Amino acid sequence: MFAIFSFSYSGNAVFDVSARGIYTKEDVIKNQTQVVNFEISEVTIRAKNNTKDTFFEAADIKTASENFIKGQNLKITNINKGIGNENRVYFKDNENNSIDTIKFSLKGTLIFNWKETNKKPDLAIGYKGEEHQYKNTSNYITVDLSDVKPITLLKISVKEDLNLGKGIAGSVLDTSNGSGSPATVEATGEYGKNVKFKILNPENIKITSIKNSQDSLKVDVWFENSNMSKTIIKKLNENTNETYTGKTSDIKIHGRCQSNSNSRGIYKGSFIVRVEYDD
Repeated sequence: MFAIFSFSYSGNAVFDVSARGIYTKEDVIKNQTQVVNFEISEVTIRAKNNTKDTFFEAADIKTASENFIKGQNLKITNINKGIGNENRVYFKDNENNSIDTIKFSLKGTLIFNWKETNKKPDLAIGYKGEEHQYKNTSNYITVDLSDVKPITLLKISVKEDLNLGKGIAGSVLDTSNGSGSPATVEATGEYGKNVKFKILNPENIKITSIKNSQDSLKVDVWFENSNMSKTIIKKLNENTNETYTGKTSDIKIHGRCQSNSNSRGIYKGSFIVRVEYDD
């Protein structure tokens, strides 16, 4: 769930509009989330001129320039200032006098079109109307969602496999001492976030002869520059070609293996590295 606090102006310049406390019922995942329910705890609209017979109406608006975020099934709730219902709020008080400011809560559904080229984060929530006049939704009102930063899924890619190299039977193979080469991995995700890398079940990592499944050798693995730790934390602060997405690259994992006097041929194995956000 995200929450933002922002101030924005409507597109028609006749209202000042602020939105405080914007929440979604679920996380918004970049390039994946298509529909999510949301609420705005308080929308404040202040008129800049005469408000006689003027109202705000919540509506699904098709703007002149389509944004990648749209609103649907918008409903007004909890009117704190003004008079109205779930569809409309008038600039009037309980004694039917004109007022210049209305306040209310709003809920509905956000629709995301990640392929839309216009990534301007304005959400049209309705329009300014007046009694006895033709409905004109071009007087639409927006709130600014620029502080909404969708979650980017964390991904890991293996750039190079761990290679213990070659050695004489009974010798030690150690990538940190020039034998073979370490594994290299890269992680991408939400820019600026800390990410934890953890080698799982390190005590059970082994390589096995491709000719004899009963012939195995234990392998000790660790992260480079970590005092041989099985866990490290890195920040996703390297730039990528995508907004809000960062990466950390060149994460190296070393390995050491004590062979025995009858070790012969090629040995292979695998191990698992878990990567997760570290909040």
